[in-house]
Amino acid sequence: NQLLLFKEIMLSNSVIQNLIINNNIDEIYNIMLQSSKFGMITLEQALIQKLKEGKITVEQALERANNISQLKSFIKYKG
Repeated sequence: NQLLLFKEIMLSNSVIQNLIINNNIDEIYNIMLQSSKFGMITLEQALIQKLKEGKITVEQALERANNISQLKSFIKYKG
C-alpha cells in the first residue's frame, strides 16, 4: 500500500479576498479552476494528475472527489 498526497491550493489574491469579504464563497472554486497558471489547484485537478500518472484508478478518484460532476467532466474531456 502506498500513501498519496492530493493537495488543493488556493492562493490569496484580491479576487479571492473580495469573494470571501462579500461572502461569495461558492464562486471560489471557479476562480481556482481558472487560476492554475498562478499555482492554484482544485482537488479534482490533483486527482486528474494522479489518474494520468497511473497512480490511481477512476474509481479511486471518484471516491475522493468533492465535486464528482466536475471530476467526471475532466475525465470525459481529457479522454
